[in-house]
Amino acid sequence: MLDRFADVSVFPVGEKDGGRDMVSGTGENRTILQVKFSGDRRKKRATWIKQQINGEAANIERLVREGCTRYILMTNVEGGAAPGSGSRDEVEKELTALSKKYRVQMSCVWSSDLDAWVDNAPWEIKLAYVDMLAGTDALFALLTSMNLEDGERREKDILVTYVATHWSRDKRLKFRQIDLVSDLLSDLFVDVTAHRTSAPRGTTMSLRDVEHVADHLLDKATPPLTLVEGVPGQGKSTLAQYVCQVYRAAFIGREELEANNEVLPGSSTEELRVPFRIDLADYAEAARSNNTSTATTPTGHARPRPSRPRRRPEGLDVGKDSGPDTHRHRSGVGAGMVRRGRSRRRRGRWR
Repeated sequence: MLDRFADVSVFPVGEKDGGRDMVSGTGENRTILQVKFSGDRRKKRATWIKQQINGEAANIERLVREGCTRYILMTNVEGGAAPGSGSRDEVEKELTALSKKYRVQMSCVWSSDLDAWVDNAPWEIKLAYVDMLAGTDALFALLTSMNLEDGERREKDILVTYVATHWSRDKRLKFRQIDLVSDLLSDLFVDVTAHRTSAPRGTTMSLRDVEHVADHLLDKATPPLTLVEGVPGQGKSTLAQYVCQVYRAAFIGREELEANNEVLPGSSTEELRVPFRIDLADYAEAARSNNTSTATTPTGHARPRPSRPRRRPEGLDVGKDSGPDTHRHRSGVGAGMVRRGRSRRRRGRWR
């Protein structure tokens, strides 16, 4: 709130505050911020918020007499977004009527609003509440924090070592058909076009050609799960290898890699992600060996295998239609699977 409002006073939690958890400003023209917390932040009917507002009626009348010109209700509850009938619109109508009644501007800040505020807050504020961080913010905090506990320090070391190791392993292009290690991937990779044959359900993506598949997969606007299809030998593994290297370069730091005379991918991204590349041929070999105690690694060494069968991960059936919620591309780069993690997951296919 200090980042959003001027001259904020924050009152202690659990005490009688007279309907004001926070106050912005002094004297007249004050903004009152009142918090309504629920242990269950899932969507609630508009009646729940209305009851909270009506329960503050006496406090609102008194605060207006004392100089309140703006009253903001803040809640961690998710508001329904349906136009006209959703809880957000219903509460907005109620607040509009109450604004006329109390002669004060009234509004409600919902959980999605608060999440957006936190996302755009200065990094110093986020670091003060590390426990609530998730995704890229949590990863960045882990990598940059100087005050790590032993467990967190080990996690950081594991992440950095993992990414650096696979950066080194995937620097060179490997032609699996002839088992030959070629030159540097960054020197040989050429992005190609693809054609979308289906789009994710609920989107308006057109069935059109994409000029640069790798850049498209790296674009934040692309649906989070994409299946790239094609015939053997067209470069499916190379595409996944290249995209992973772009994320690894961002993770390690392109300037640091350049200082070590590393050849960087032509593409770049500001997204901080830890890429995992799974070779489906190795996965299939391991799946066939699930009734044995060992499986063979790509280098020929044996590794322990669990005795019980593993469930096949969803979305790895290359070449099969997964239903109306997928989008597909046919491309010169070939068949492969590129999984990209987001909070809202949809599957997609490309050929």
